[in-house]
Amino acid sequence: MRWHLQRIWRARCDIVHSAGRMINIALLCANLEAYLKSVLTALLAAFGRIPTLASPTEFFIRAEHSYASASDALGRGEAGALKMFLTEPKPQ
Repeated sequence: MRWHLQRIWRARCDIVHSAGRMINIALLCANLEAYLKSVLTALLAAFGRIPTLASPTEFFIRAEHSYASASDALGRGEAGALKMFLTEPKPQ
């Protein structure tokens, strides 16, 4: 998400400072909206699913740890951790 925000900021700076237009800013904003909706949906679902979850920061730490574990396992040729990461319970 940080990378996406930086893309929007660079596009804004390009427009403001050089009167140029590198990419479609409306498309970037629409993509950002979709990313935000996905993250908020996952965050709210996690708060409902994990009773000990204390904060959004903890949610992101857990997600980062799960992703790193799945990525490491995939590097070793084990797909089980990645499958678990990708098939976490989704909100209904």
